[in-house]
Amino acid sequence: MVAVHLPYDSENDARALLLLKTDSHTELDDSHTRLLTDHAELLASMIHISQFFKHKLRNVQYEERATIARELHDSIAQSLSYLKIQASRLQSLVNSDKTPPDSSLVQIDLAVQELRESISIAYRHLRELLTTFRLTMDGNSFAQAIEDSIKEFEKRCSIVFELDNRLPDGELSVAEEMQLLHIMREALSNVVRHSHAQYTKVTLLRDHDGKVRMSVDDDGIGLGPAGDRENHHGLIIMQERTRSIGGTLEMEEREKQGTRVLVTFQSVKNKSNNL
Repeated sequence: MVAVHLPYDSENDARALLLLKTDSHTELDDSHTRLLTDHAELLASMIHISQFFKHKLRNVQYEERATIARELHDSIAQSLSYLKIQASRLQSLVNSDKTPPDSSLVQIDLAVQELRESISIAYRHLRELLTTFRLTMDGNSFAQAIEDSIKEFEKRCSIVFELDNRLPDGELSVAEEMQLLHIMREALSNVVRHSHAQYTKVTLLRDHDGKVRMSVDDDGIGLGPAGDRENHHGLIIMQERTRSIGGTLEMEEREKQGTRVLVTFQSVKNKSNNL
């Protein structure tokens, strides 16, 4: 029985020991030793690569969890803050002695109506938030999450959707993927609810100057009324999400018919590659 002890180093200086046992009573010559050394170095490299990717995966998971926590906090906090203001306004109207009864009832009715609308909007956006998290956390790639979202909206209406995604997986950070998915879903939700469109196209690409562009084009009736609270609230959310990734949001009526929503930003990964 022969035991050969071969210490080896990986690139991060982690030391290990390779033990080999053989039934042969013949001593190992130099060629055997070199072969075993080569195998030991290969094994060390494989261990190092495995540890590297485990560390990478852990970082991605931490980043995703942090993004989810931030998103939930921002979304719920904003909605609850507005509802608190509306509830305080309603309470002051109920307790007011100075306003004539008829006028007071009208104002109370309006306040209750606004409160109900605000709760509906907050609930819809929270539901969209949770749907987006489910799409990104089920082990799906960003491309698959985009496709699944479009299929979901296709089931809601008779609109024909087309997807032109030219962004390879891994081009964006976790936060950028999540924000872009949120923005696209909000834009598609507006199309389904307000546009009366028959056709909508979603395009994702990196343009000639390295910026990521996402456009949602429909052939509907154009931009909705300026006084539409829910539409306005959706636009504010898209603007805030776009700003959070350092981008710009443009919403305009198309030359012939319909609306275009365009998001443009410089991805974090592309910035670091250019350093």
